[in-house]
Amino acid sequence: MATLTGDVQFTGTMGDFIAYRLPGSDRIIIRRKGGPDKQKLKKHRNYEITRLQNQEWKACVEIAKLLNGLLFPLKHLANYNYTGSLTGLCKSMQKDDTVNVLGKRSVLLSQSYYKLEGFSLNKHYHFESFVKHPLQYSIDKPNALAVVQWPDIVPGINLTNPNEQPLYRFVFVVGAVADIVYREERKMYMPLAEAIFPVVAATAWHTAKQVMEAGEVSLAFDNLAGMNNYSLVLAAGIEFGVPVSNTEVRPVKRDGAAKVLRVG
Repeated sequence: MATLTGDVQFTGTMGDFIAYRLPGSDRIIIRRKGGPDKQKLKKHRNYEITRLQNQEWKACVEIAKLLNGLLFPLKHLANYNYTGSLTGLCKSMQKDDTVNVLGKRSVLLSQSYYKLEGFSLNKHYHFESFVKHPLQYSIDKPNALAVVQWPDIVPGINLTNPNEQPLYRFVFVVGAVADIVYREERKMYMPLAEAIFPVVAATAWHTAKQVMEAGEVSLAFDNLAGMNNYSLVLAAGIEFGVPVSNTEVRPVKRDGAAKVLRVG
């Protein structure tokens, strides 16, 4: 793998090489085409370990998809394509499974939850880059409830607005994500329970120089049945916006930041 530099830059195919940009990067990566024959990859004994690893990767992709769905209300605050990092983190969780054999290891968010806590949707400028005072938060899983508290937010003191946007607010999300396990009878990976729509809450918009008074928000699921099959994931974002009418505010994409606060 090589990086293309100089005045002549391109993406696409040229002979035996392919050039492409990675999401969130200006660099152009060049690599040679190739790899094992598809039929060999599917059947040859030399690629048995590769097939098992590919099987396990499906579980990582599946739970990353569920987490992506949960984080969707905050996705516009991301300044890079974090899906690859999120999937890699799920692979790290899968390696924690020492019970099942290679090719059937589970992704147990309920056991490796601490690895997801603090996950940022941003590079360079993180949530703490904008909000200097830490939030207080908790998860009450038996009651399917998450609570977030914040202190007085004072622009220029514990809130940074580098692009001088006219408005700001907090956005909070809590979702329920099930572990991914290998179902022998189906010969495939499946979640222990079906996906549940996340619960979203946001503060009122405040002007760039206005103090947001200390407050608290509770996010709860209506149906508590079957919550033992899920891990609750709480995330927060600082969002900036511009008014487009007397009653409507448009959030500014990629301005602000978001992160996972707590998993339980």
